[in-house]
Amino acid sequence: MTAIVSEGVESGVAPLVLAVANCFGIPETGMEAEHLYTVLNYCYAAVVDHEELEEGTLDEELNNRQCLASIAMQKELIAG
Repeated sequence: MTAIVSEGVESGVAPLVLAVANCFGIPETGMEAEHLYTVLNYCYAAVVDHEELEEGTLDEELNNRQCLASIAMQKELIAG
């Protein structure tokens, strides 16, 4: 897994692998809010990375179709 994270085959792979890795070891009772935030953050970072946007470019993210779709999906997941 270290090789995938450090040498991601495609942009966005490394944050996605980290999101999945953070799902291991979650108790049967469910995921704590902080843990969920970490996983969703890595998933969003994967989208930003795949879209080849620079970090901290909020205007670019808000004008990017994939970023907006990711935000909408995460809102739906949180709302249940």
